Amino acid sequence: MTESIAKIHASRPRLHALDFLRGLCAIGVAAYHFSLWSEVPLWGPLRGMLEMFGIYGVSVFFILSGYSLAHAYESDFCSGIGPERLGQYFRRRLGRLGPLFAMVVLLSIAGKVLVTGKPVDLFAAAANLLLAFGLVNPASTPVVGGWSIGIEVVFYVLFPVLMLMRRAAMLVVALSVFATAWLTRDLLAFPSLTEGWNLYVHPANHFVFFAMGVFMRLFDHRLPLMRPAPLLAAVLALLAMIAWAANGTSDLQLVTGWRRAVFVAMCVGVVGLIGRLQVRGRGVAICAVFAGLSYPLYLIHPIVYFGLKNRLGGQPLAVFGLLAACAVLAVLADRFVDGPIQRRLKRLGW
Repeated sequence: MTESIAKIHASRPRLHALDFLRGLCAIGVAAYHFSLWSEVPLWGPLRGMLEMFGIYGVSVFFILSGYSLAHAYESDFCSGIGPERLGQYFRRRLGRLGPLFAMVVLLSIAGKVLVTGKPVDLFAAAANLLLAFGLVNPASTPVVGGWSIGIEVVFYVLFPVLMLMRRAAMLVVALSVFATAWLTRDLLAFPSLTEGWNLYVHPANHFVFFAMGVFMRLFDHRLPLMRPAPLLAAVLALLAMIAWAANGTSDLQLVTGWRRAVFVAMCVGVVGLIGRLQVRGRGVAICAVFAGLSYPLYLIHPIVYFGLKNRLGGQPLAVFGLLAACAVLAVLADRFVDGPIQRRLKRLGW
């Protein structure tokens, strides 16, 4: 059974355009963090775009995750979900996230102990190393941005249920929209997103992105085909509307009110359109590089920044030079650390 599942996965076409989008979002999140932490002065519209990337780039990760999982596991789960298939699925998912995240957790804990001198919270550390913290409190992680990994694991648990409920897709999406509307309404009681952070990172606030990604892929065959030029034009139009909606707003405004509805719809639209693009030739290799750097870059850029921030002097060229260096380091981490670990896990049946 396990060998036949592996053969099915190997025969499925890779969604190269979405690989590129995943890497682009990781770069956008890192650029936003660097500009925020260093307080580099930026032109107003550019800062608005970076804020949007920093906040909704992570949301796009959730859409991409749901879309990619539905693409990879649709054939496996269409005829039923038994213990062996579930076991193989969870081993692969946790094996994909776990090793690199565990390394970054240990580095982050070590850095905080050296800086603050505070003792380690052994329970929280164990929950992070086991990827279980998202089931209790996604904000309880030493990794900057690690909350999204905790939520991702929650969605991994829910994914087989979504596959079984595909006939009730509209109901699931409606409930997920209601949940994020409810939580973002409650966020308005806080003066800033920072103070309402624990509410913002609740998995229910982001489930709409994952659910839409799953069902968008499952019902992709019902959408009309489009030529590359109109597809790209539609993507650019959506990005222009996103830039307009993000301009001159606070981070709290970006995740509440009418902007929340607009950004949810537009993020889903961008993924849906880009997912239909066909990439060939040298573009495949470029997309592979972006796919490989996305996860390492997302995890390591805070460690690199805070390890070297005292040497940057707040100079824009130094800050964005460090961003470029982080991207190169992420490519190397994928090639020489995470990539070999993933290949080893697959040989072991993960």
